[in-house]
Amino acid sequence: MLRDLSHDLDLVDYLFGSITSVFGLVGNFGSLEIETEDTAQLVATSDRCRCISIYLSYLDRQARHHISVATSDDLIECNLLSGELLVNGRSEMFVQERDNTFLAMHEAALQNDRRAICTLQEGMRTVRVIHASELSAKERCLVAL
Repeated sequence: MLRDLSHDLDLVDYLFGSITSVFGLVGNFGSLEIETEDTAQLVATSDRCRCISIYLSYLDRQARHHISVATSDDLIECNLLSGELLVNGRSEMFVQERDNTFLAMHEAALQNDRRAICTLQEGMRTVRVIHASELSAKERCLVAL
């Protein structure tokens, strides 16, 4: 699952900077008969944020895909499925067709537009976060990157 949903980790890197440590609970906790984990709960720190909580699950009965950011001044919530952005309770909609962002990413890659796709270095950072999350879950410890 961490590899399937690695774009969420890319987004965390983009918003909050490189993850510097991670503690993970990763595994098969449901009754899905799949070869990968079905749930991941990660707590991480990054260059620009002291506490990041990441929850990924194939077990949710109703699809959810959202980001919440709490600062000393603001609460920012984004529903990535509906396109609703809430900033301190004020709502704004950013509606996209479901696959437009993936199409744009692939078009950018095919046209070698480096501004719109992650770099090899950014991709490798995400792979290291995945490995660190899995190691943390196995060893039951915080892993520094």
